[in-house]
Amino acid sequence: MPNENKLIVRSNIIVLVIVAVIGMMLFFVNDPYGLKLILLLACIIWAKPFAFLNRTGIDRIVFLLWVYDIILCFTSINTFASVRVVRNSTTLYFAYLLLRQVMEYPKSVRLLKQSICIVMGVALLLSLLSFFIFRRSVLDAGFEDTYSFRFLFLPLGHNTNEWTTVLLGFAGLSLVLHRSGNTGVRWLTYVLLTLSWVATWLSFSRGAFMASGILILLLLGVLQPIKEKLKLLVVVLLSVGTVSLFCSKEVMTTLSMNKTASQRQSTQGRMNATCSALNVFPLHLWFGAGTGNYTLAMDKELNQDTTQAYTTFAPNWVVQMLIEKGVIGLGLSVWLLACIVVQLWKARRNKVCVIAGCALWALALKEMTLSTLLSAPISVLLACVLLVYIQQRDELSLRWEDASGKNRINYAAMVVCCLCSAAIECFIIRHLVNTEQNEKAVFCLQKGEYEEAGRLLEGAGKTVPGLINEGIMYMNRFKDTSREEYLQQAGELLSEAQRRQPEDVHIGYLLAELDLLGGKDKQVLAALQELAGCYPRNVLYRYKLYRLLYSQGQQVEAKEHLKEAVLLSPRILGMEDVRMLEKTDSCFYHSLVGELLLHHPQDTDMPSDFARYGFITYFLGRTDEAEYWLSQAVAEMPNLSIPWCLLGKIRRERGENEEAERYFRKYKLLTLGAFSGSKGLTDKALKLTFLQEKDLFQSYGMKFREWYGYPLITLQ
Repeated sequence: MPNENKLIVRSNIIVLVIVAVIGMMLFFVNDPYGLKLILLLACIIWAKPFAFLNRTGIDRIVFLLWVYDIILCFTSINTFASVRVVRNSTTLYFAYLLLRQVMEYPKSVRLLKQSICIVMGVALLLSLLSFFIFRRSVLDAGFEDTYSFRFLFLPLGHNTNEWTTVLLGFAGLSLVLHRSGNTGVRWLTYVLLTLSWVATWLSFSRGAFMASGILILLLLGVLQPIKEKLKLLVVVLLSVGTVSLFCSKEVMTTLSMNKTASQRQSTQGRMNATCSALNVFPLHLWFGAGTGNYTLAMDKELNQDTTQAYTTFAPNWVVQMLIEKGVIGLGLSVWLLACIVVQLWKARRNKVCVIAGCALWALALKEMTLSTLLSAPISVLLACVLLVYIQQRDELSLRWEDASGKNRINYAAMVVCCLCSAAIECFIIRHLVNTEQNEKAVFCLQKGEYEEAGRLLEGAGKTVPGLINEGIMYMNRFKDTSREEYLQQAGELLSEAQRRQPEDVHIGYLLAELDLLGGKDKQVLAALQELAGCYPRNVLYRYKLYRLLYSQGQQVEAKEHLKEAVLLSPRILGMEDVRMLEKTDSCFYHSLVGELLLHHPQDTDMPSDFARYGFITYFLGRTDEAEYWLSQAVAEMPNLSIPWCLLGKIRRERGENEEAERYFRKYKLLTLGAFSGSKGLTDKALKLTFLQEKDLFQSYGMKFREWYGYPLITLQ
């Protein structure tokens, strides 16, 4: 009995650690040094789960998926991104092992259920409260409903797409805990289920609606007796009725699936991403580009259009698996699904297992509409809990298996876990140190302290992002000093970066900038023409090609590229060199303006095209025409911010101040967010900001930070 009590105490402590990890992931607790991984590793060493597991096919394939993620770090096109994901994978795998262990103890299972219910309840209440604040802000701004502004709603810091995956996990767990819990827990789980579905319907996500509908149909088929089916129907009708009563417009818009311009644009974007993936995945057929490298691998095919919103999500989990993990990774994932089917068939009389299986299949279906599961570790952890439940035995036992014959396996497994965790933490900590040095170098460069910045960048190591930043630093130094050795050093660094990271097309642009500094106009022209030819909707390449051609006297070609650049990003009209054309080369400028005004949007164009043309006409003083196109844009896509500002300015210029303020309130919501309170917009904030040449390169800074984890040094 004393030994059993010790085991129960140990298991209860492990439960509390797991719940703490769930809470840290759910509430986005900053964890740069991997406290979650360290805590779970300590529990692994203490509990020795490898000695007792009655391994199933699911256990084996989960282990293989973890090992495969580690292997991909050595084949990845970008090691940092893969190691960052492997840290999460290792944390999740350790949590899975510990969950498999604690499920053997009835008292620990009870504590796990109660703790998860508390965490879920707090999260759901906070998210619903934040939704009411969000909705009130949108309606107070003068909009009729919230559907087009869901991107402003960030419950607990999660974006809407990730949050709906979490909610689906909450719904599945609520059902599982209800079926397997005692009377004291069951009433609470139905409350949580109701709140989960209310929050799901309030997300107005088409994928979440479909996945939840499938889950409800599956549950109606498997729940017994009929009393349980009726309870489920009551919860569904209560949640749907409540949401439909207060948000009927949003619900109908969601159910229409493809009614609004934003819905059609989203659907088309996912189709385009899927088609683009077919061109990319053969480049890394078997092992993929490495975990966490979807956006880097797809950048050339998908993210070189200035007019399209940048997204980190794959259109579905199959595409993400093929791009990041290749055919082998997809095969392992399909194998896991097959093991789940086999396990569900074996446990078909265990309703808890079947309900957990239904929730997992609903998650898999939602991932076919947009892949968010792998982007949110909390969602994977909730799926792991469900995965553990489908392997739960009918009778829990307090007796632990005799591990005396498994000591060697157990200790070997402990050593492997410790070594992997230590290697991951050392890599991440070294990267954090390098990132800090890069940030200090950026600060030094802003003050003109090139020597100190160079020393810091040298100490950060010769990684790809380090090479790029150091190369940009030497380019900036050359501009200040005109010393040729800086040009040569920059060329060597950037060439090495391009050799090691050919997927990053922006390095090629930097090399073209370098050749321009060196006076190699022919090479620069060829490079920019190649970039603009491959990526004709990238405003940076169009604008730089215009500058070069204009300087060489090729005005016809230059005007064509400048026109395309303005159509892609109208704020270019406010750039100093473009505005000066009206004085220095009025013939060229007026010819450009004439061609721009002839470029009327077509009825089949997107609202964003209307908005860009409206901006052009407003800038050129044709306010009546601008008002028409801007009004057309916001009528179809009211979440466009700049048109509201321009419409407000037009009204203010006419003396219609009350109407102008109404437009400015909408602009404020879209720029400051739904939780900005009573904070107002100053005249300075309403002043349109125009681009500088260096601003065109800043979109790369966002990608650079995501891919490599470093800040990008500004190219002067």
